[in-house]
Amino acid sequence: MPSPYTRCCAASAALFAALLAGTAAFCVATDPHDVFASLSPRALDEYRNHRSRAAKSARVARGGIDVLLLGTSRVEAGFDPREPAWGEGTVYNAGLGGGNQFETNHALALALSAAPPRRAVIAVDLLGMRAGEEGQRDFARSYFDPRREVVEFWGGHLFGRDALQRGLKVLRRAARGEPGANRPDGFRRPPEQQAAFDHRKLFEGVVRGFLITTYNSAFVYDEERVAHLQRLLGEARAKGVEAVVVVPPVHALLLEAMHVGGVWPLFERHLRSLEAAVEAANRLDAPGPPVALWSFVDYAGACAEEVPPAGSAERMRWWVEGSHFLPALGARIARRLFAGGGSEPGFGQRLGAGRTEAYLAALRERRAVYVREAADEVAWVHRLLRDVAAERAQAERRAQALLRAATRDGWLR
Repeated sequence: MPSPYTRCCAASAALFAALLAGTAAFCVATDPHDVFASLSPRALDEYRNHRSRAAKSARVARGGIDVLLLGTSRVEAGFDPREPAWGEGTVYNAGLGGGNQFETNHALALALSAAPPRRAVIAVDLLGMRAGEEGQRDFARSYFDPRREVVEFWGGHLFGRDALQRGLKVLRRAARGEPGANRPDGFRRPPEQQAAFDHRKLFEGVVRGFLITTYNSAFVYDEERVAHLQRLLGEARAKGVEAVVVVPPVHALLLEAMHVGGVWPLFERHLRSLEAAVEAANRLDAPGPPVALWSFVDYAGACAEEVPPAGSAERMRWWVEGSHFLPALGARIARRLFAGGGSEPGFGQRLGAGRTEAYLAALRERRAVYVREAADEVAWVHRLLRDVAAERAQAERRAQALLRAATRDGWLR
């Protein structure tokens, strides 16, 4: 007969196994990141976290996507898959909030290796080319990361407190009838109170933030990300995928922030690098159609929409703030790319085949007009730069004072 100690251990082991099985069953049923699609109830689909990299990578890995939209939060919030111009069939938005070109490239690589779409639209902006940044924290828990550990990946979705909390959150949202931040097709739902936005305040926050974090002398452009994209475009052509590379629009005030921050030469380099990559991919002998390269960066039209004054509740037609455009502008991009091409000849420019230099020259000319006609707005960007520089100088003085005090008191020798 087993001893009491043996019986106690066996009972504990059985209880532990039951707890693990119960946790796993609960996580599969609620499926917060939609990674167990064939096992979980579709009734909860609207309430799941379709914004996470785990969810988006699982959807891409499952295939069945005809048109795949790739990029950062500009794609996630600006390219609505329900716009008919993207093309027929299933359209999925794999834009990654807070992402960069490292992640976008791996998302494209997953799509090409799992089940290639018929068409891939890849938005490639300058921000995503900053060296030193790789995947966000949840990137390692997604199919996008080729270095993921299988045990850690599945363990994170099946067991533990975090997995339980995420499942409970799905049930609470369902009980309240509150859908998740993103639709099941990957698109980020527009905020309900958008009409009450203080756009000027949002623009100021974005311009200041970019001047501090990105549009300054610390920006290092990562050419390897373009080289990786070039290899993937060649692979896409080899697999018959129609690939379209898009440089998405930003507001003219953000373009001015590039100028005053000193990174405009990097933007020009960015376009030249993309043109070279696309031309190299198109020289390959492959069955897929040639890769198309488009830029929607401009100093005129929608990109120069007037920003309401501070405190105004007036709603902008095309922008939330200087970096993120509204779905209405995303729809115009889709129609320009695929609905006849010439329907809006003043919006967007086809690059490649040596057209980039002429495009950049035209941008410089349009900037001169904008600087003259929107002098107050340009002066506003310069004031923000001076404010940022003053804040940075003050922080450096405080840091130096602390360093001197620490040295004087003997903390540092």
